[in-house]
Amino acid sequence: MKSIILFDSLEEAKSMISHRETRRVKLEGNTYGLTRFNEIFYFYEAYCPHQEYSLIRDQIGLRPEIICGWHSYRFSLDSGEEKEKRCRNLRVQKLKANRECKLKSV
Repeated sequence: MKSIILFDSLEEAKSMISHRETRRVKLEGNTYGLTRFNEIFYFYEAYCPHQEYSLIRDQIGLRPEIICGWHSYRFSLDSGEEKEKRCRNLRVQKLKANRECKLKSV
């Protein structure tokens, strides 16, 4: 994925997305999820790989994982792996702050 600036600063990102909150992001006609777990931001595909249920409003677990609200599939935000390996991995990536502290997808 190409590099895209999502926020002007890390402080701006933290003020807009609190711990375990999810947001919908539209980029180039595609929908993605954006969440924060502690101090780490994650960018992920918006639909569950199992049966295409939207993950945008689903819950972030007590660990860095997103839990599908339809069949309770649990996807690691670090690896995208479904806990019980019942479907393909969720496409997910950690976001990085660049030299100017702008949060970006790489």
